[in-house]
Amino acid sequence: MTKKWTTWWSRAQRGLGVLNQKAPQHHRIVLTSIPSSQSIRFKFAAYYDTQDIMIENVLCHDSHVSRTVTFHGQSSCQLFPGKDILSDEIQMDSNELTLEYEIVTQEGYNCVSGFEYMDYDPFRQAPKQIYALQSIELFSEELKGCVAYFGDSIAEQGHCARLLQQALIRQGISLLNLGLSGNRLLHQLEHVDLRNTPLNKVAENIEISKQCFGISGIERYPKEVLSCQNLKMIIVAVGINDIYQPGTFCAYQEQLPTLSQMQNAYEQLNTDVPMLWCGITPFRLNADWTEAKEKLRLEINAWIKERFQNTIDFDYLFHNEKNVIIEDLFQKDGLHPTKAGGTVMAKEMIKWFKLYL
Repeated sequence: MTKKWTTWWSRAQRGLGVLNQKAPQHHRIVLTSIPSSQSIRFKFAAYYDTQDIMIENVLCHDSHVSRTVTFHGQSSCQLFPGKDILSDEIQMDSNELTLEYEIVTQEGYNCVSGFEYMDYDPFRQAPKQIYALQSIELFSEELKGCVAYFGDSIAEQGHCARLLQQALIRQGISLLNLGLSGNRLLHQLEHVDLRNTPLNKVAENIEISKQCFGISGIERYPKEVLSCQNLKMIIVAVGINDIYQPGTFCAYQEQLPTLSQMQNAYEQLNTDVPMLWCGITPFRLNADWTEAKEKLRLEINAWIKERFQNTIDFDYLFHNEKNVIIEDLFQKDGLHPTKAGGTVMAKEMIKWFKLYL
């Protein structure tokens, strides 16, 4: 096995977050359980910022050595809205490292791209809200590749992802959880044009509960999935919010897509990398379920099964022999799986890993 660059960790950045105060300037993250590697490099991104930010004083150290992380030979980098930057590589020989960096923004600027630290992230210590960091790549012989799990909150919550992660790492493959709460394949968060809306107007137009939903799945896919190094498989598990959200507090009713629109969007995700296409899970127990939404969900799932080679339709797992929803597999909202629901999903996905990884 030759050494090559592999994305070891990555997370989807949340949509625009209008904070009550400036984001913390100093960030300190302790990376742990790092596979044996020769070098490491970091990608920082500002996918939802509306002004330039500076990343400065980036250090990577263990108990013995402290190394300065540079960008094209410079000790700081300027991040432009919607862009990312990859650091220069640094040598490493430790399975636990501390990454420290500072985010410098203009006075009064309260908006920074980021994500919420979850227990499936390979961090021993980290702040609850992490800004600007987007992915970590290793030059490693031990790490054989990565699998991108591209989805929405069902992926991000981790019930399924934790088990996938455990199964894959035993094969020397990292799972990248690129789930994003509320994300839709076709539409960005609510109906606000981030690029052409003044910052002081964004908070007026987007409720705090909607700010995490992000740009459309087809727009974030190239940035977050196709940029991953040594990609062995892509799991596509997105689309439920396109059907569920219209007519709720999240989206206008007229944003309910047509089957053709969803088909065209999924086609844009198709690549030469081995792919596992997940059907849209049922949400009949949700208060905003309708017959029209269910009809569209079933049509989409039937098309996915017909169009793509490797597919999973989870319906039979979530229904009993009488075709009744198994309530214990869903949270109270009737939309998100419980831990037990995530477990049955993961077991089905792992069967495909055994065939293709």
